[in-house]
Amino acid sequence: PPLAPRDVAVMVLDRLSAADGGQIDAVQRWSEGNPLYVHEWCEWLRGGRRLDDEPESVPWRLEELADQAVDALDERRRAALCAAAVAAEPDGLSLEPAVVRYLLELPNWVSLVDELVAAGCLQRNGALVTFRHRVLWWVCRRRMLGSVRTELAARAAQAEELLARAT
Repeated sequence: PPLAPRDVAVMVLDRLSAADGGQIDAVQRWSEGNPLYVHEWCEWLRGGRRLDDEPESVPWRLEELADQAVDALDERRRAALCAAAVAAEPDGLSLEPAVVRYLLELPNWVSLVDELVAAGCLQRNGALVTFRHRVLWWVCRRRMLGSVRTELAARAAQAEELLARAT
């Protein structure tokens, strides 16, 4: 089970005595209570790096773990997961199924979500679908070429606009 926010704060303060509330919140958000992730992010911050909503890089051990998870997928699932990362909301990493379906032009997005949940890349809580880990989301976004990411982000915005008009 993940650590409670208070336990994450204690771990951060044990490792970074001068940590401020913003750093503790960032470690909580990016570690999601995983003790290994807390440790790695503290080492990252101790090295003088910043941790914000979309950092330019992440600790290499965490990047390697996420890369391995993505590499284990077949090409179809990997492409879908990376495209979904562009459409995901960075604050909670949630996916709007209709937007992703529009981006990928896939009528069977639900079965693909089930496959990605089974592979441990996404998680489902009722109708809400999110990335399992923020670092996995980051790695998937990083794998996309900037131009492709920009194009998909524009298409995702268009899909969200169409959905807003329909409701």
